[in-house]
Amino acid sequence: MNHATAEVNNYTELTIGKIRPILDLAYRTRTNVFLLGDPGLGKTETIAEFARGLDGATFVTMVASMLDRLDVAGLPYRTDRNTTDFALMSSIADATQELNPDGPATVFYLNEVNSAPDSVMPSLLRFLNERAISGYRLRDNVMIIADGNHATSSRIAREMPEPAKRRFLWIHLRVDKDEWMAYSAAHQCDSRVTAFVEAHSSEGVLCDFRLGETRGRTTYACPASWSRLGENLPEILASLPDEWSKQAWIDGQVGAGIGKLFWAFLEHQHKVPNPKEFLQAIMADPEKASLPQDIDARYMLIGMVSNLVREKKDMDDVNGTLRLVQVLLRKGFGEESVYLFRSFTGDKAVSGLVHKSPEFAATVGEFRNRPELLRAVIDSALAKK
Repeated sequence: MNHATAEVNNYTELTIGKIRPILDLAYRTRTNVFLLGDPGLGKTETIAEFARGLDGATFVTMVASMLDRLDVAGLPYRTDRNTTDFALMSSIADATQELNPDGPATVFYLNEVNSAPDSVMPSLLRFLNERAISGYRLRDNVMIIADGNHATSSRIAREMPEPAKRRFLWIHLRVDKDEWMAYSAAHQCDSRVTAFVEAHSSEGVLCDFRLGETRGRTTYACPASWSRLGENLPEILASLPDEWSKQAWIDGQVGAGIGKLFWAFLEHQHKVPNPKEFLQAIMADPEKASLPQDIDARYMLIGMVSNLVREKKDMDDVNGTLRLVQVLLRKGFGEESVYLFRSFTGDKAVSGLVHKSPEFAATVGEFRNRPELLRAVIDSALAKK
């Protein structure tokens, strides 16, 4: 079985990066799709990106857990003919055959459907099943995508009613670390964040949602919260006045337990060599360069090196980083070498420099001596050469 799928409880779980072809087919066949997975996997962003890929399509988001029945069914009123009609929300009215027959392709994204109030559910189900509401029909070029969280993951999420379940094509989603790492490298996530997640991946830090009771916790670690922290980390560390406010921010982003573990990891940045000077030492004599033996310190140094290369985009730094990858491989730090290579070559501009580097061929040779590691970097710059 492909590594992106895994049989769990008699259904197949997909990673978020594998659902685009399913959405394409569902759009062509007017199939309602329900994406079921833990919060923070990237469902909303993936659906929005899919909608943007449809030429001229309109993307409409409705948070089902915050809807009132009249938001869906419309507000009843008496017409001039003394009959009852319904004033629909503009986003729904614009998608109907009767009120806007020549409207553009539209993707309706119903977020948190299985958390909708009981009073809203009948109208929602008719909207989904009959593609109609209050006497108005959706156009043929309107697609409905719904999502929700596992019933065990939220105090308000629940199992969908049995009749409702067959209204959808159900796609079950799971977290995939490698996909998130590739996304983070391409979106300028601070490498100190990704280095921590890589170093502690066996502890479930990327998504700790199922590690224990979630009730009473205000937040928890998930791909979305790590991405936000990675985007803001330099500003957090530079702008907040003291250790307590910095740690409070981190705890508020990824949860107190993992937040404190990450804060302890950050302390290593004051104990490892300056990344620029370390790369210069690697280039001068790679065998004499001393790598930290503590795993957190080693990953912190590697993350800081990746940040340096992605920020400066300097060929000398690229050469030194490729040499460091080789040293890591020779010293038996295979996972660290793969992480470093993928983290800095995920930047397209840096990837172009990598292929011009005189150290590239030697790095390719080192990876070819370790085929199990070569496979792990097939989606990176090495595979695109």
